[in-house]
Amino acid sequence: MALSEGLQGALASAGMDLIILPCSSDQDQNEFLYRAVDRHLADAFIISNIQRYDARVDYLLKAQVPFVALGSSETRGDYAALDLDFGSVAADAVRRFVKSGRTRIVLGLTSQETNSNFKFLEGYRRGLNDAGLPYDDTLVLRPYDRIAGGHEIASSLLDIDPRPDAVLLIQETMAMGLYQKLQISGLEPGRDVAVIGFRENPVCRYLSPSLTSYRVDLRQYGHRLGELMIGELAADRVSSNITNVPRLELWKMSPSEGRSG
Repeated sequence: MALSEGLQGALASAGMDLIILPCSSDQDQNEFLYRAVDRHLADAFIISNIQRYDARVDYLLKAQVPFVALGSSETRGDYAALDLDFGSVAADAVRRFVKSGRTRIVLGLTSQETNSNFKFLEGYRRGLNDAGLPYDDTLVLRPYDRIAGGHEIASSLLDIDPRPDAVLLIQETMAMGLYQKLQISGLEPGRDVAVIGFRENPVCRYLSPSLTSYRVDLRQYGHRLGELMIGELAADRVSSNITNVPRLELWKMSPSEGRSG
């Protein structure tokens, strides 16, 4: 809600309106966008849930439809993109774990092929390398469900010998299932297994111990997204100035201190 409010505020200042087109999980997000463009539902588009190689980017570039990617991608082309700094967060979280004496660190990703998964993994590996710790692929878990996935991660963690002493989650809501399974098994989150989630999320505010995570002002983030969209609509691109490199802007995040890690 905060992100869309910030986005709408920026667009409204330029006399533009925001239309949200939700794509359900059982729909093909590529085909969903193609239909929206073919029906001329909007003058420009913001695409999210960005894949590492995203066909929607190629489609919009070829169709010469203005757009901004909310997320980074390895897809080449001259387009604007805004993303949270997943890599820096993961590397910093590993450093925090190591500083507190934790060296067996599970990484909880999602099963999706989103580029954020790859960036988070890169940051995790960078943090391990900086600390002189080996990378162990068996400690990288990819559950399907975002909330119940935390329960799955905890179950896998309990079967690993020697038992990991820390968990880093790309989807912070997985901490709810993780906490529950650890506590049922007689382990205390924060004490026996340190936990850090990606983003400070009000959904997790009642977890005990409080979840350590990273803070982002979603209203400001949404406002910046709107500014980029306005810029794309106003741009008069000359073919000689077009590059094959995305114009990516990474949004920094700051630690939100909890008691879990």
